[in-house]
Amino acid sequence: MFRDRLLALLNNRTSTAVEYKHQNISAVMMRLGLRPIKGYQPELPARADR
Repeated sequence: MFRDRLLALLNNRTSTAVEYKHQNISAVMMRLGLRPIKGYQPELPARADR
C-alpha cells in the first residue's frame, strides 16, 4: 500500500498522522471537484468550540 511505502520515507511520522493527512488531501480534492483518494474519506473540519 502507498501509505506503507510513504511511512518508510518519513521519519517520526505515525501511521495515524499519514492517514489524517490523506483524509485532508481528499477533502481538498473534493472541494476542487476531483475524486478523493481511494480509501481515504475526507476528514470533517474540527469545530472551533471544542
